[in-house]
Amino acid sequence: MANLPTFENVRTSATALLYCIAHTLDLQVRQGGGAALLGIEPSLPMQAWPAYQDFDLSSIDSMDGLETAYRYGAYGEIEGFVDDDCEEGNLGRLNSLLELVDASYLIQRNWGDIEDAHGPHDHGAAFRQIVELAMARYQLDYARHVTLPQIALLADVNERSVRNALHAAGESMLAATRDEYGVLVVEKTEALRWLRGRRNFKETVRIGSWGSDLPGKLDMDEIMPFLRNRLEERFSVEHLREVLSLSDDEAENGGFDNAGSSCGLSGEQVRKLFEQGIDELSPDDCPLIAQILLIDKAWLTMQVMRARFPEAMKEIGPSRPTVSDRGISPFNEEEATLDVMLTDAGIRNGYFDIERRYADRLFPADCFGSRGGDQKAEEVALHHDLKNSPYMTDLRVKSEALVSPRKRFSAYFTAHSAKAGDVLRIKRTGERTYELNYLAK
Repeated sequence: MANLPTFENVRTSATALLYCIAHTLDLQVRQGGGAALLGIEPSLPMQAWPAYQDFDLSSIDSMDGLETAYRYGAYGEIEGFVDDDCEEGNLGRLNSLLELVDASYLIQRNWGDIEDAHGPHDHGAAFRQIVELAMARYQLDYARHVTLPQIALLADVNERSVRNALHAAGESMLAATRDEYGVLVVEKTEALRWLRGRRNFKETVRIGSWGSDLPGKLDMDEIMPFLRNRLEERFSVEHLREVLSLSDDEAENGGFDNAGSSCGLSGEQVRKLFEQGIDELSPDDCPLIAQILLIDKAWLTMQVMRARFPEAMKEIGPSRPTVSDRGISPFNEEEATLDVMLTDAGIRNGYFDIERRYADRLFPADCFGSRGGDQKAEEVALHHDLKNSPYMTDLRVKSEALVSPRKRFSAYFTAHSAKAGDVLRIKRTGERTYELNYLAK
């Protein structure tokens, strides 16, 4: 792509943006609060903060995903995963910083102070370019529709060129439609077809063995070694061993801890999950393992079912629905119930996430609002066992894949001594009424 910033440019740009946010905190909330936010000695005035290139971005949790976002947005390379969740996603948290700056005149008016103290900067432009590119690519890879500005970013053309393509003929034509808000969008397969004809477009590719297809069938004694090898690669156990000079046991423990952090389990719980024998592995464990390893849960469930219950699987035969056809879903359509597994992060912050594909089938269409508080939707009633009055809440759309009740459940979780892995069952009892049942694991 033309005029693509270097990664160092992006780091400098991100640092200037963080400095502006921190400086605003100093001015508007508490002197020294900005330095504390940056992990700098609070007594240091803004003028004494490190130069852009000397600031340690690793001290800012949300910046952990910056290099991943850069490779993904600029070059279409993905190793591991990207996530647009605004609270926990490596890409979503970066985008939230941009939204914070865009929404605050107080922050924007302080760019000049940062330039006076630390020299010229680009007002976060390089950082913005990469994050918006990565978000556009994420939309193309994981959502149903892509907007015209996002297609323009990915094709490295101006938006006018994309709009002209709507009126072109033949292969150059781009077919668009309007979404429920009246915005012009392009279905992802059509967007990808058109983009492949653009010289500067880079299609997303997976790096390393993650780019290879899953084997068609694993023998019984191959399943657990395959899963453990994927776990080591997914959570960089070799990196921990070689680069950080950890012992084999320390690197292995670090890998389990990192895997646990991705799904709300402890490292010891992940160890037990992956060190059990195939004869102990339940098909019920497959969705969680698939989530940890970023592999297809239907494929994994089929491997385990074939290994554990070969005769039964033969009797089912090809004429019966496969695991992939049926799905192993926490949503029970007939009983109108949905099981939601709680995570450490959710319990700590008083929320739980619901997959959008299930939420669309359980809740009315008018209850989905924006993830911020600017566009709240119609509320539903969640009855529970703590008091007679229900929780009244809409559902905020966190990403293309996830929604979450806007109401916080901290007191509810505390009353039930909630732990990661516990399940909250949501049962529809009326058009806009639901019942919550807490199921400890």
